[in-house]
Amino acid sequence: MSAIPSFEDIDGVIVGYQNNEMAQIAVAELIFGAIQAKGKLPVSINEEFKVNHGLTTEKINRLGFTHPHNVGVDELVLQRIDAIMQKAIGEKMTPGGQIVVARKGKVIYQKAFGFHTYDNQVMVKNSDIYDVASLTKIVSTLPNVMQLYDVKKVTLETKLGDMLPIFKGTDKENIIFKDLLSHYARLQAWIPFYKGTLNEEKNLLRSIIENYTAKISLFKWLKIYT
Repeated sequence: MSAIPSFEDIDGVIVGYQNNEMAQIAVAELIFGAIQAKGKLPVSINEEFKVNHGLTTEKINRLGFTHPHNVGVDELVLQRIDAIMQKAIGEKMTPGGQIVVARKGKVIYQKAFGFHTYDNQVMVKNSDIYDVASLTKIVSTLPNVMQLYDVKKVTLETKLGDMLPIFKGTDKENIIFKDLLSHYARLQAWIPFYKGTLNEEKNLLRSIIENYTAKISLFKWLKIYT
């Protein structure tokens, strides 16, 4: 830092001290708020940065990184993921993918496998962004079912009609959770609800437009007078 002639145009400085992977990860976590800043300079750098100078920040609700043992996970267990992914790629279940495991607010495993497509042209990287459409069952329904399973309120053989009485007496009452979660329930794949908003000329119904316009007008009125 002593080599920098002026900090006038620099909004912030983070001192990592050591140029190694752990220090680099810690600095990155600090930048995006996974950990707090609380360090103090052990020496004076110049007239602007004296010994014990430092700023304190609060961490925000974002995932950081740590070793599996720090959150009670056996690292050898995580290594099984590699074999599962290699099997999936080898048997053409997927050309590649990313796996991220987090526990207690910390990422303990992150790894990329395979390629974007089966022509093996572009390798998957941890920085790749995937479309997460159609993951409702995985990120919302499945965790809730798992919690109910752990407290023995449901099993994979529990019928839909037993959990949701609204389905009693219908052709869906005997569908079991296992079939629902594995796409074997034979439910209609897609319902085009949007067709109910169109007239015979396939234009948006006037009642829909008027209702939407009324809501926008009400929102603007509330924004102005509240």
